Amino acid sequence: MQGSQQQYGSSGSSAISELKQWLSTPPANLPPQQQANPHAVAHAQLQALRDAGDSQYLFLRCILESSTSTTNPQDEELLFHCITGCRQVLLMKWKTLASVWKRGVRDYLWGLGMHSHASSRTIRMAYFNASASCWKRGWVEDMNAHLQGKAPPDATTTAPSQMEQA
Repeated sequence: MQGSQQQYGSSGSSAISELKQWLSTPPANLPPQQQANPHAVAHAQLQALRDAGDSQYLFLRCILESSTSTTNPQDEELLFHCITGCRQVLLMKWKTLASVWKRGVRDYLWGLGMHSHASSRTIRMAYFNASASCWKRGWVEDMNAHLQGKAPPDATTTAPSQMEQA
C-alpha cells in the first residue's frame, strides 16, 4: 500500500494532482467488477489512504494547497474528503504527534473555517468539525494529566516574579 502511495509522491506535482492520480488508480484488493467504477475506486483509495495513516500528509498538503488558491467547484468534494481524511489521520496518530504541531494544525483548520468565505458552508463546517475534534482530544489529554497531578502537555513553568520572591 505505502509503496503504491509513494510512487505518486513527486516533489514537482501539486498535491491535488497527486491525490487525483492516486484516487484514479484501482487498488489490487478491489473486486474486478468494481475496478471500472471510478467512484468505487476513489472510495476504496480514500479509505486505504486513511487506514494507512497518510504517511506523506497528502490530505493536509491538499488542504494547504487549496487554501492558497481559489477552490475549483469541481474540487470541492475532494477538499471535503481531504478535510475529513486529515481529521481521521490526526486523531489516529494523535499520541505520536508533537503537541505544538497538533495545535498548529488545529488552529489552522479553525482559521480556514473562519476566513474561507469563498468556500461553501459545507467546507467551512468540515474545517470547524476537524478543528473541534482536535480541541476535544486535547481537552481529554489535559484533563487526564490534571487528574493524575501532572502538568498539561507542553505546559511550561515560568520563573517566579520578583513579587513572588519577596
